[in-house]
Amino acid sequence: TPPDPGDRIPTGFADLDTLTSGGLRPGRLVVVGARPGVGKTLVGTGLARAAAIKGGLPTLFKTLEMGDEE
Repeated sequence: TPPDPGDRIPTGFADLDTLTSGGLRPGRLVVVGARPGVGKTLVGTGLARAAAIKGGLPTLFKTLEMGDEE
């Protein structure tokens, strides 16, 4: 069964889950921005993976910075 809408979505990062009182709030847009090469894609895929595996939620990850070959 899908999680209750009031539940937090786990991030997969223990410190971030602690700072956010258990994870991200459903229905919110999360934007990760930084300079090239600092790990935005790694963070984004980690968030999507945790939401899918730990949260049992369908996920989609889309980046506008990488080309088709990446």
